[in-house]
Amino acid sequence: MNSIKQVLVIIDGGSAMEKAVEAMRKSIGDARFVIRKAADFAPVDVLPADAYFIGCESPSPASFSEVERVLKGINLAGRPCGLFSLASMAAIEYLRAVVRDADLRLHPKGFLLEGASDIGPWAAETLRQR
Repeated sequence: MNSIKQVLVIIDGGSAMEKAVEAMRKSIGDARFVIRKAADFAPVDVLPADAYFIGCESPSPASFSEVERVLKGINLAGRPCGLFSLASMAAIEYLRAVVRDADLRLHPKGFLLEGASDIGPWAAETLRQR
C-alpha cells in the first residue's frame, strides 16, 4: 500500500454508501482519498489516482453515464480497484462490465454492504493486490 498515494472513490446513493466510504478511508492509511459522487465525476479525476473504489446501489444508475463513457475508453492497466454495492450483486456485475475495458486489477469479490460488518479490511486487501 505504500506506493498508493491517491485513491479515487466514485459512488452514487445516500448515507449508507457515504458511511462505507468513511470506513474505507480509515483503513487506507496515508493515501489521499478523493470522493466523487458519480453525478459530479469528471474525466480529469481518473488519471491522478493510483487505485479506485466504485460503488452504486443499483445497476445502471443514470448518474454513472459519464463514468461509463470514460472508463470504457481508458487504459488503467494494473491499478487496483474494488467494486461495492449496498445489497445488489447485479450492481456489482454492472460495475464489472463498466471497468472491463480499463484493465484494472479488480478485487476478485465485490463487497455487499448490507449485512457486512466492516468494509475496511476488504478495502485494505484490495490495495495490497498491487
